Amino acid sequence: MIAVIFEAEPFANHKASYLDVAATIKPELEKILGVICVERFQSLANPEKFVTVIF
Repeated sequence: MIAVIFEAEPFANHKASYLDVAATIKPELEKILGVICVERFQSLANPEKFVTVIF
């Protein structure tokens, strides 16, 4: 199994745009053969940071 994990900290004035783009591409990523799920988590320590896990 291969996992893709990345952390993002969008600029405050681009956070809504980042979340819109992420919501738009999630269904496209899930269509890729072998992709089981795409999950995004918000940091509890720093709510401006997000971690995305794709496997």
